[in-house]
Amino acid sequence: MRIVALGDGYFDPSKKEKGGQALLLLASFQDMALEIAMPIFFTVDGDDGTDRLAQGLRSFPIPELVEIWGIVHAGFNFVDPELLFRLTGIPVIVFQRKLPDMAAVYGALERHLEVWKERWKRLSSISELVPITLNGERAYARVCGIDLSRATRVLERQCLVSSVPEQLRVTRELARGLGRLFELGLGGSLPAHGTGS
Repeated sequence: MRIVALGDGYFDPSKKEKGGQALLLLASFQDMALEIAMPIFFTVDGDDGTDRLAQGLRSFPIPELVEIWGIVHAGFNFVDPELLFRLTGIPVIVFQRKLPDMAAVYGALERHLEVWKERWKRLSSISELVPITLNGERAYARVCGIDLSRATRVLERQCLVSSVPEQLRVTRELARGLGRLFELGLGGSLPAHGTGS
């Protein structure tokens, strides 16, 4: 099964309210084998996450599934899984270990964004997650284009060393390391789109 996973890079909190770009990583796996990894960039606190992800997916062999760790990325940017599914036709699973603290999100949006009411409306409409069990531990998911029971079985098979699906765990670890290099200016000229191993 070919899966593309999205991993958060290191996010510098000082970038909040200043715009700029945050690095994330897209990684394609054939079963458990990493095939291709590519950096992509979301605007900090922007609303281009869904479009950027949809564009990035065009650089990969078409996967059977896209997996995302959470809805919110790069400050208060976000990926709308239903819109992503409509744009690409690829089923989407959003995984979360814990339910997001929506009261804290509401307060932070109100403090930091001028358009906080619009962003809250968008985030609250796409942040509903349902409980699932992986390796005997509670987790949460949102699915689009795939049945929840099948999605849960897929995620369960990916949990090799913990209750986190391995593709998401590996992609996040790689993204954090690459993101720190990018923030320190040590990553060279990283393309916004393109492939590399």
